[in-house]
Amino acid sequence: MTKEICPNCGAKIGFGLVSSNHLQNENVTRFLNDFTESKAEAYCEKCYPELFHEANKNYQPKLKQAKDFISNHISELPILTIHQPPKWDYEPVSIVTAQLVAGTGLVAEVVSSWSDFFGSNSNTYRQKLIDAEENCKQQLRAQALKLKCHAIIATDIDYSEAGAGKGMLMVCMAGTAVKIKNLQDLGENFSNLDQLIKESENFEILDSYNARVPNS
Repeated sequence: MTKEICPNCGAKIGFGLVSSNHLQNENVTRFLNDFTESKAEAYCEKCYPELFHEANKNYQPKLKQAKDFISNHISELPILTIHQPPKWDYEPVSIVTAQLVAGTGLVAEVVSSWSDFFGSNSNTYRQKLIDAEENCKQQLRAQALKLKCHAIIATDIDYSEAGAGKGMLMVCMAGTAVKIKNLQDLGENFSNLDQLIKESENFEILDSYNARVPNS
């Protein structure tokens, strides 16, 4: 009877009273094959730890590079309120939406103290709104990137009280994600948008390994 052996190192596969050895699952195999020079059909418990360490050393910089590029350039993805940006040749793709509730007590405080609102406390309220708006914008941009879009147009922003009298303000944004066909004609401000989409796709692929492959 032929005993099963590891396709990578030739070690025997099996379970015993003293010791055992088993093959790693296909997710680990794919990870090792993608981020090392090894291309085996499978790896066993004995040979995979060293290769896993090597693969992780190659994987982490690639993940960080994609993440850093997105973090540094995502704010360059345009969000416009107009429906027909001049000189743009674009294809509408999908609506994108975002919502955020700005801290408790904001509306109640504003209504109860107009003198404070127009005085020293106005900057506090204003900053809460700015932070909420910026968060919504980043939500829209993240959705647009997943749709492989370069920009968001026809954007609308609404404010409403939320929480049944609890004094919370909801900020809502909605717009249309579009693919721009003539990026090369629109100048330097649009030069990173294609790369931003590529890095976003790359990050999604790389980040998926975190869910499939256990730490070693």
